[in-house]
Amino acid sequence: EQVSNVHGFMRKFARENDIQVYENGDGICHQIIAEKVSAPGKIIIGGDSHTCTHGALAAFATGMGSTDVAAVMAYGNTWLRVPQTFKFQVDGKLPKWVTSKDVFLHIVKEITADGATYMSMEFLGSTIKDMSVESRLVLSNMAIEAGGKVGLCASDAKVKAFLKLHGREDEYRLLTPDKD
Repeated sequence: EQVSNVHGFMRKFARENDIQVYENGDGICHQIIAEKVSAPGKIIIGGDSHTCTHGALAAFATGMGSTDVAAVMAYGNTWLRVPQTFKFQVDGKLPKWVTSKDVFLHIVKEITADGATYMSMEFLGSTIKDMSVESRLVLSNMAIEAGGKVGLCASDAKVKAFLKLHGREDEYRLLTPDKD
């Protein structure tokens, strides 16, 4: 009964504030956000630690606790400390059956589960460029497993094509890291 009441309140709040609600059965939240919302340069705040997934599309995306998210909704703003950057240069062709998740698991093995706490994990190099957007989504999704605040990939032609596939090509912009 309590959960039903919360869902009723959320739907009413969404209607009153012209907010899109995705219902049970619409899909997995991170996939919906990737396809319909996330884009280079956007800030994505979610109530789930794996919100960092959207860094694959060059968005600053991070999770917050439900109380923090409620405060953002109530007051319309929040604050974030600008995270220090941790650059991961990954070059070379991946062997057959080795995936982006394997790449991340190797990284976390090297730096440990808290090795990137509150850092922006930036994934660069020929291996990352060769990955599909879907593989980058998996890579960025894992940033939280090393304590990362966000897992970022540069935007490129693959991001542009992904956005076009979902009817949002006008949201594309080139975002790449500084040379250093």
